[in-house]
Amino acid sequence: MADMLNRAGIAQANGFALNVSNFDWTTNNVNYGTEISRLVGGKHFVIDTSRNGNGPGDRWCNPEGRALGTPSRGFASGLVDAYLWIKPPGDSDGACFGYGNGFLPAYACGLAERAGF
Repeated sequence: MADMLNRAGIAQANGFALNVSNFDWTTNNVNYGTEISRLVGGKHFVIDTSRNGNGPGDRWCNPEGRALGTPSRGFASGLVDAYLWIKPPGDSDGACFGYGNGFLPAYACGLAERAGF
């Protein structure tokens, strides 16, 4: 990934984003981002926490049991500039497992309920 970012010109960018439209744990993203940053000149990064409150699921597309993660906010700690909800919670990953494309109100409500909202 660092090689691809370097070839894409990250030297001219402010940083990079991780976990967009994904469910991986925030701590895993911090560790991974820190290593990538070391290989791309110390660039800072942001992490999408919109759906990673319960970590990875058992499938890539609209996995059951997920929850909202850390609310969007500036973090400013080390190399992590912010936790952001980049993928709108409730947006479908695609037509799969009985879900269609677009916004899924029931999926959004489930994410919020499991996060304690």
